[in-house]
Amino acid sequence: MLDRGQQTWIKWAVRNASTEKASGPYNVSLRLDGEPLANWERPGLNAGGVDVVLDWALVWRDSHQFTGAHRLTLEVRGTGAAASTLAPQTVYREFVWGQTAPQSAPTPRFYAAAQIRQQIGGVDELSASGEMVSASPQRAQDVLDIADAVYYALYSRSLYDEPLVVHLLNDADYSMWVKVECTDRAERLGGGMGKVYGERCGQIAGVTATGEAVVAGYASNWQYQNRIVLRSERTQAEVLLNLAHELGHFRQSVQRPDLDVRNASLNLYALREAQAYAHEVEFLRAIESVLGRPLLLYPRREDFAEGVEQSLASYVAEMDTEEHARGRLLLWMAVLDDPHLATQGAELRRNGSLTWQSARTVYEYLMAIAAKDVDAYVNGKIDKVDTFLPTIRSMSKRRLVNGLTDGQVGALEFQEVGLLSP
Repeated sequence: MLDRGQQTWIKWAVRNASTEKASGPYNVSLRLDGEPLANWERPGLNAGGVDVVLDWALVWRDSHQFTGAHRLTLEVRGTGAAASTLAPQTVYREFVWGQTAPQSAPTPRFYAAAQIRQQIGGVDELSASGEMVSASPQRAQDVLDIADAVYYALYSRSLYDEPLVVHLLNDADYSMWVKVECTDRAERLGGGMGKVYGERCGQIAGVTATGEAVVAGYASNWQYQNRIVLRSERTQAEVLLNLAHELGHFRQSVQRPDLDVRNASLNLYALREAQAYAHEVEFLRAIESVLGRPLLLYPRREDFAEGVEQSLASYVAEMDTEEHARGRLLLWMAVLDDPHLATQGAELRRNGSLTWQSARTVYEYLMAIAAKDVDAYVNGKIDKVDTFLPTIRSMSKRRLVNGLTDGQVGALEFQEVGLLSP
C-alpha cells in the first residue's frame, strides 16, 4: 500500500512457487476490515509465474472509518476445477490512519516563473556532478524536480499531475521488472503473438557481451497505468535525457494510441523514435530558453569531429535494421525535406539548430502522421538520406565551437542532441 499525494494505491503480487502450472482459475479478493473492496478472476498461473496488480486506486466509502487501526486482507482461492488443487492463501497488513481521509482528486500544481527558473537552474550542478541516480533518493528527486519544471514550462502542467508513474530502478530491479511485465503481457496475448512479443520485450532487459545495457528504459501502459521505467545506475544527466525521450513516447501514447501497435513494422518503430528524439530537442532547448544561455556547446576538437563522423556512419549502416538509427535520420530528413516543415527547415539551415518551439512543431507534426501513411512517408525520406548526408554532416560539425572554457562545454550525455539532432 502506498500514499502518493492524497491518493492511496494498493499493489499486490501472487507467485506460483511450485514446479507445476496452476491450470485452473483462481480468485484474488481484497478486503478492508472484513468488508470486500475488490475481486480479480484469473485464468491460471504458470510454474514460477507472477501475477501482479499495480497502482489500484483505493476508493473510500462512507462506511469506512478513516482513523484508527485497520486490517487489509488479500486472499487467493482456487475456483471451479482448481478449488481442490489450489490451497487458499491469506495475507494481511495492519496499519493506523491519521485524522483525515485521503482525497482522490488533488489540486493541480501551479508553478510561478521564478520557481520554474530556480528548479531548472539545478541542471548545471546535475550536469557537472557525474553522480549516479541510484546513489541516493535525493539524486533521483533532483532529476524529477528538473524534469517537472521543464515539463511545466512546456505544457503548463506538472509532470506529477499527468496519468503517469516514473520508476527509477537499479539494474537488478529493472531486469526483474521487465521480466515480470514481459511475462505477464506475453501470457495474456498467448500463442504466436505472445511468443513474438515476449522475444522483443525481453530485449529491453538485454545486455551486450561486455555487460553494457542495450536499452536504458522504456514507456508502456501496464496494469492500467502509464509508466516510464528507467535504469538509475546512470548519471543524473543521462537519466534526465532518457526521461525526456520517454516522455515523448508517453505523450504520443496518450494522444495517438493507434500508433502503439505491438510487433509493428520497422518504419512505425522508427517514426516513434523520431518523435521521441524531437521531444529530446524540445526539452533541452527549452532549458536553454528558460536559463537564457546555451547548454549544448561542444569544442571544435578532432575527437568531437570524429565522433560526429562515426555516429553518422553508424546510423547509416544500421538504418535498414534498427529503429533508433532509422529514427534519428528520419528526424533530420523530415526537417530538411518535408515541405510542410519548410519554415523549420529554413530555420535549421539559417541558425544551425532548432528552437524548442520549432522542435515542438516537428514533434507534433510527426505525431500526426496517419498510421496508413507511415511506410510511404518513412521510406520516402530514408531513400534520400545519401543525398542529404553531406548537409547533415556539415551542419553537425559547424556546431563545434572554438575557444570554449571547461565551464562552457555541455554535458557529454547531451551531445547527441547538441551535435546529432536538428
